[in-house]
Amino acid sequence: MNIFREFEDIHSVQDVIEILKSHTDYTFSPDKNRLVLKDTASHRLVLYKGPSCFGATLCNSAAHSICLLQGSLRLKKVSLEERLTHNGTSSTIVANGPVTITNLVQGDALQVAYLEAFDYHASSDAYWMALYDKEVNHTKSVKLCAVTLEPIITSLLYQNHARLFNFIEILARSTCEKSFQALLALSTSHIDELAWRAIEGIYLRDRYKAAQLVNEYKTAHCCEVIRNRAAAMTSTLDKMEA
Repeated sequence: MNIFREFEDIHSVQDVIEILKSHTDYTFSPDKNRLVLKDTASHRLVLYKGPSCFGATLCNSAAHSICLLQGSLRLKKVSLEERLTHNGTSSTIVANGPVTITNLVQGDALQVAYLEAFDYHASSDAYWMALYDKEVNHTKSVKLCAVTLEPIITSLLYQNHARLFNFIEILARSTCEKSFQALLALSTSHIDELAWRAIEGIYLRDRYKAAQLVNEYKTAHCCEVIRNRAAAMTSTLDKMEA
């Protein structure tokens, strides 16, 4: 994972403070115990501070690297697996292994993968940085019960993806050609729910085109869930016509 050049050799909170004093182009977004130090199209660098305690849930996020600058930090995590369900027409993320707890001390670094749900327990004097990789093509967020590891809720990882659902509804009600072309573009998305919502929007505008796409996507779509849904729908329509 690439890292911002200014933060390659940081070993203490004071190093962070000195770097921040020397730069005026950083924008800070205070949110409870965190500060966003830098945010680009490819990465986000965040400074966290304690204290924090283990909660009732474990959640995943974008893949990221952690570096503990000060204090102590315990990381509880469990591996995840994305599974196809309902004959491959939908997917879910579930725990796949035991919970592990890693103890970090000042100077320690650790990587957390997208398919790992985690939670922190930090001392009151703890400061740590996390560098999130936004280039990796992962889109789903899952929240697990910390005791049973059963999934509580699965949603989209990024807010801009979630906002597209409302945008698709607007496009489906529109009548202009540009909005229809936008639906066609969204129907090719690798995010299964966005692609399927777009296909449903196309169906409201042009049933023939929607049927044509479903027939095409059963073999040609980039997302396996969409291919399986399209194949299942084609099979159902064929039976009805017979």
